[in-house]
Amino acid sequence: MNRSEQASRITKYNLLGNGVLIIIKLMAGILGKSGAMLADGLHSITDFLTDVIVLISFKITKRPPDKAYHYGYGKFETLATLFITLTLFYAGFIILRSGVINIFSYLKGEHIDLPKSIAIYGALLSIIIKEVMYRMTIKVGKRIQSQALVANAWHHRSDAFSSVAALIGISAAVLLGPSFAVLDPIVAIIVSLIVFKIALKLLYPSINELMEGRIDEEKIKLIIKVINENKNIKGYHKLRTRKVGRLIVIDFHISLNKDLKLHIAHDIAHDIENELKEVLGEELVVTIHIEPHKN
Repeated sequence: MNRSEQASRITKYNLLGNGVLIIIKLMAGILGKSGAMLADGLHSITDFLTDVIVLISFKITKRPPDKAYHYGYGKFETLATLFITLTLFYAGFIILRSGVINIFSYLKGEHIDLPKSIAIYGALLSIIIKEVMYRMTIKVGKRIQSQALVANAWHHRSDAFSSVAALIGISAAVLLGPSFAVLDPIVAIIVSLIVFKIALKLLYPSINELMEGRIDEEKIKLIIKVINENKNIKGYHKLRTRKVGRLIVIDFHISLNKDLKLHIAHDIAHDIENELKEVLGEELVVTIHIEPHKN
């Protein structure tokens, strides 16, 4: 399968898993009278929505370059990553708000329902399913070098974390009795902080790419190494890099002996391009400006 087909296949499995989990969590939250479980169910709804966005983005990104997008449609995958990150922030806010409201109600002397054991089973099932989804998605995401899939995998892992926290809070409340029912909303707040942390971790790479930020330092060092190892090059400057989805775009100036014939200078530039593709991969656009070396 090609890159797009692999991404679509794993995302369809995730859609099915999230659909089942939404029903399980919401039922467990309602029947088990657990605010933490209901919050976890809302988190799974955002997972379902991000799976839909990922599917759509990969249908778009597989289109070849055209007159409108000379570098292809890779940035749509970056937009999908940003959307996933924003949904994580939203999910964290919803969970945080729910927990804070319930804690204030408790402090004012209002009754908080004690969670029932069915909520525990819902949380356990969620942890197992979500961890499996995370491992499957992160494996494919790393294999095809997809930022959107990796972000979505962490969305699944954050859901597993929230289910672990929900399990702890619900179990403690059930075992310790009505006096400890407030543990359920406290855990919901802890869950929201975990979600915020993961969202912040994912936010910078997508914004950096959309703002035409340079590629990571290790890749830049490889580019410089390839240039410096070519004995025909007298110097280089104006090295610029950026990403368009999976595609890496590089341009720089090199100075060559001014007496070289044009076809030889062209061959040198062509060799550098091929060497860069060997170390950075074929998903590369290289533009090299040739200048005569000033003695």
